[in-house]
This record gives sequence, C-alpha cells and structure tokens, in this order.
Amino acid sequence: MRDAVERLWRYLNTPNGKKMFRYTMVSVISTAVSTVVLLLVFGVFRWWTEVPSAVFGNLVATVPSYYLNRTWAWGKTGRSHVRREIIPFWTLAVAGILMSVVTESEARHLGLTYFPHHHLARTEGHGPSPGADEIEDAGLVEAGPVT
Repeated sequence: MRDAVERLWRYLNTPNGKKMFRYTMVSVISTAVSTVVLLLVFGVFRWWTEVPSAVFGNLVATVPSYYLNRTWAWGKTGRSHVRREIIPFWTLAVAGILMSVVTESEARHLGLTYFPHHHLARTEGHGPSPGADEIEDAGLVEAGPVT
C-alpha cells in the first residue's frame, strides 16, 4: 500500500499528474455545484421532477466547469474562442446531459413502478405529491413495513 501511495505522489508531481489532479478537482467542484442545485430545485423548492431538476443542475454546473477547466486545467487566458473552445465543450456537455436524461428517466420509471407508495413519489400532475402523513391520514395507504 505504501508503495502505491509513493508512486501516486511521484505521479502527481509530474506535469501530467498535476494536470490530471486539476481535471479531477474541476470535476469534484462541478459535481458539488450540480448536487447543490439539484438539492435546492428538487429537494427543497420542489420546482420540477427528477429529470428536469437534474438537467438544470448539470447545465448550471457546466458554466463553472468550463471556466475552471479553461483557466486551471488548460492554462488558457483571454477571450474564449467560440468555434474552437465553447462549441465543442458545450456539445460534449449537452451530449453527456442527454445520456444522463435516459438514465434518470429509467430510474424515475423504476422508482414509480416498484416503489409507488414511497413518500417521495409524485402524482401524475406537476409538483410534489402530498406528504406521507397526509396520504396515511386520508386512508390511501397503510403505514407499515414494505413487503
């Protein structure tokens, strides 16, 4: 184990290792931004369902990701070149977001299919469903262990 840590430390002190560390840190920061936005728009404010909330969180996180990558990982300064930098970056970002939409849609479908009684399940309309206490009080479901 110690040998692996020493090799990693040596690698992180090379030019490629430093660049890889910067890319990783940009990803960590972007993931944190996306998660906070998702928690706010879906978990706190409940503006949208899972998929639109995740898309919005990813789009918001793409902005700091571009600027952090450009300045810190790529070492670029000055104006961004639209055709050589901005369009390719956003094309790949949107492609990744679209691929995640497929996964998120499937996760939503599976969740609503196999766990329709869960307190986070939503109604057919927009907005959050009533809380678990309101559903139980209305006699729509019984509280108890999931079977």
